[in-house]
Amino acid sequence: MNRMFAGWFCADRFGILNKHSCFDVAEFNEKFPTAKNLKIADICDERAIELMKQNKPIVVLWSGGVDSTAIVCSFLKNNIPLDQLTVAYSAMTEEEYPYFLQVMKAQGINVIRQDDIPTYCDELRDCLAINGWCADQLFGSDIHRFNSELYNYDWMNGIREMMKVRRIRLTERSFDVIEQIYSDYAKRLGLNVKHFCEFTWMYNFGIKWSYVCEVQRMLCTSNASRECVVNFFETDDFQSWSVNNFENIKLHNVFKEPKWYKKELKQYIFDYNHDENYFLNKPKVNSRSTVKPEGRRVFVLDTDGYHIFQYKSKSEDNISALQQKISEKYLKHEY
Repeated sequence: MNRMFAGWFCADRFGILNKHSCFDVAEFNEKFPTAKNLKIADICDERAIELMKQNKPIVVLWSGGVDSTAIVCSFLKNNIPLDQLTVAYSAMTEEEYPYFLQVMKAQGINVIRQDDIPTYCDELRDCLAINGWCADQLFGSDIHRFNSELYNYDWMNGIREMMKVRRIRLTERSFDVIEQIYSDYAKRLGLNVKHFCEFTWMYNFGIKWSYVCEVQRMLCTSNASRECVVNFFETDDFQSWSVNNFENIKLHNVFKEPKWYKKELKQYIFDYNHDENYFLNKPKVNSRSTVKPEGRRVFVLDTDGYHIFQYKSKSEDNISALQQKISEKYLKHEY
């Protein structure tokens, strides 16, 4: 399942599924959030004010996508002093949301282009480097971009078909085990999962979350830069909103109807910048900065801390072999 959704290992943050892994997984025991009928605009405002009160320079890592644009708007709506705010963006941003870039420049906001965002973040010190990680997990999963027709399939049929799309072959016995394990998982979380879109939200929210909430820190090479990292959407209130929104996920296939894609966040953005085209038409775009590292690396977080693995020689730069060697390090004894 990790291979289908993420391509790398992710632990279950609620600690239910990790016993089934071939890896020796650290103990996870987070409690499943309680659903609360909150307004996402209020949560954004409260989060921005909370961060501003820390009286540190604020650097927003802005891609032009809905999540990071909502973060920028949250600070501007709440009257952040302009000398406290920096908006860092890459070349991709100029293509994804050029209108808002020009708006910010006209307002005198400190916007700086950084085409290697991870390296830029790694050099930051004594500030809040704010990213949009965890927002996708609140709303569902972007796996539907591979085949949007599966959105409201029965959840097991959706898994079967998406496995084909992702070129993953399993036996009928394996599918039976998946159905048994994840039916129990949903039951223990108190979720009535019927549709594939509901299952993908559950996987993203419960399992892939453990990776995305740490990915920015894993990319850093020092504790000083890791201490700057802030996941804007990671708070308890955002998670409680997401659980409360679970029943609404099936209502609109957002990969076919862009106007419904993260509509609550786009409404929040529209209330600030009045960009109707963005509000009605902005779809999911994979917002990733252009990075040209010297060597390919593998990032790991274990009970001893953060680790970066890479070959000493570029001639040995085989990422698959490196991943295999690292995987063997964390296998359970019986494997």
